[in-house]
Amino acid sequence: MKKLFLVLVAVATLALVACNKEKEGSNLQDEQETQKVIETTTDADVPEFDNENLEEYIEVYDSYLDDYKEAVESKDMSKFQALSSKGQELAEKAEALATEGLSESDSRKLNEYMQEKSKEMQELAQKMMQ
Repeated sequence: MKKLFLVLVAVATLALVACNKEKEGSNLQDEQETQKVIETTTDADVPEFDNENLEEYIEVYDSYLDDYKEAVESKDMSKFQALSSKGQELAEKAEALATEGLSESDSRKLNEYMQEKSKEMQELAQKMMQ
């Protein structure tokens, strides 16, 4: 249940940030700070899972995160709007994974991986809010 909660929190955070309107007059310092976060954000090693559906979910999630980073870098609100539907799809897939049940090993790996990705998302979200 914790893993589902973490996944849903990450997706909800993405959806909230995607809905914010772009601030007018962003300065060079904000852009440099955003670029710094993007560059220093480390990609967690993707663990190997026993569940093929979980592997597929992680691939889609990583693709989503890459698109999100791109949108933050460009501060293009149309990209954020496009990401909102992809975020909803991810939430549905996460829900489906939760109902199908995961092994203890897969649950632990997913939880650790998503915690790392949540930190990345929080850093990016903070930069977008400034």
